[in-house]
Amino acid sequence: MNKWFAFLLAAIITAIYYLNGTYYLTALGLGLMVFSFLDFVGKVGHTIPILETMLFIACLQWVLGPYLDYNSVYQHYKYYMYVNEDEYMNLVVPSLFLFAIPVYYFANKINYAIFLERLKYIGLTERVAIVLIILGFFADVTGRFVPSFLKFIFFLLSGTKYIGALFLFSVNSKKSGGLLFF
Repeated sequence: MNKWFAFLLAAIITAIYYLNGTYYLTALGLGLMVFSFLDFVGKVGHTIPILETMLFIACLQWVLGPYLDYNSVYQHYKYYMYVNEDEYMNLVVPSLFLFAIPVYYFANKINYAIFLERLKYIGLTERVAIVLIILGFFADVTGRFVPSFLKFIFFLLSGTKYIGALFLFSVNSKKSGGLLFF
């Protein structure tokens, strides 16, 4: 998709939200979300949009989610925005724009094909992938029984099962077929 078209559409959506009374930084954040979505969709299938995915998910999580919560009539007793919209968006939206600058500066300079080719020469074997999967399942099960200050570390370790599974699928392992049942 043409970046100028995405930029123009994001600017129009920003202007519409702002003219309808939305706080100006919220409108800018929603415009950045639209731009990052259109850029992400335009790059899918042509490259691996890792940085664009990070930016788009950040926009969804930090702008769209709070925007929906601030404008919802339903207030949950526990899960609500504890900070008012102006203070929150004054911090989040400039931070997102500072995050977007290097994303769009470096995204065109990364050659993912070379990166994926180098992964083949690291020397990871199927055995390492299976160890990662077992470690992930072990951390997932035992994470429920550890003290509260270690729960987050075990949660992070439980993600290694996905890394191992993706590695098995990427090397076309015969053992990866059994992973479909998990």
